[in-house]
Amino acid sequence: MALAANQQLAVLRERERQLVQEKEEILAKIADRDAEISWKKYAASQLERTLEALQAGSEENLPRSCAELRGASHTLAAQQSEETADSELMRRLAAALAELPKQSSVRFDEESFEKQFGQDADDARLSDFLSSLSAEQRLVWELQNPSDVSPKLDRRLLNDLMKAGKKPEVEVLRAAGSPSDVERQYRALLWLHHHADLNACHAEPGAGGQSLLTLACRHGQQQVAAALLERKADVHHTSSSQLSALSAACQRGSVDCARMLLQAAADPNEASKGCSVLAIAARCPVPEGLAVVKLLLEFRADANQVGFSGQTPFMAAAEAGNTLCKEALLEAGASTKA
Repeated sequence: MALAANQQLAVLRERERQLVQEKEEILAKIADRDAEISWKKYAASQLERTLEALQAGSEENLPRSCAELRGASHTLAAQQSEETADSELMRRLAAALAELPKQSSVRFDEESFEKQFGQDADDARLSDFLSSLSAEQRLVWELQNPSDVSPKLDRRLLNDLMKAGKKPEVEVLRAAGSPSDVERQYRALLWLHHHADLNACHAEPGAGGQSLLTLACRHGQQQVAAALLERKADVHHTSSSQLSALSAACQRGSVDCARMLLQAAADPNEASKGCSVLAIAARCPVPEGLAVVKLLLEFRADANQVGFSGQTPFMAAAEAGNTLCKEALLEAGASTKA
């Protein structure tokens, strides 16, 4: 029943869009006709002045043909149009900068979904590509391409400024609309919210068999990972390169993702490519790596686990020069010998 209602709503919205487009086309034709009439009246008056001047023997610098007059008119119109466009862009920029601090936090309603994903149509090639993806593949794309601007930012204005070559203005708008950590995850979360039937255990062949959960952890998208875990995503899945969600979280140094995974029964002694996740975390720069090392030890990771290469977590920390990780491992009973 809900699906049928959504389909009817989609049909009505598409019809509404078509009607609005037809109305705009008709109004544009009317405007073009009015402009042509105005032009002809103007040309007639100017040529009449030229005729009078010639009859009086004057050598005034007046247009001698309609073509000459139209050329001069086009040049002036182009200059005026460019100035008007620049003025309009600056007005929109000032309004956007004034409104950004006032806007409320992100929402997950239908209007927000249409606003975010309806803008894909602005780029025909990108729109065609995205429309060919399944719901799961589209989420993969969103995870791999997190937004570099706040969802509250006027993306069309940003695109218009870029097209107009307004580089300083683009930088100002980007700086003002820099996304928070939550906002970087917003589109992926919004997509998940509006696709209740999406397979949370999906593993993408085009991404080396990585699962959605692994990709979320790899990119530090903790809220997306939490949403996938709520939908029973497989916490033990490994990719073709033996990358799991926990090893991805350890590589990134994401303590929040690692904690969620361990609480969801991920194995603190699992290995990726023969290397323990504790050793992976021990290589990460502090403070992130240190926080993950301490977390894994809290969940009883083996401080002396030996990888296929014969390397222990302590050796990995020493190789990376992470003194604080070495100290944490020693406190947990790690041996300094191989």
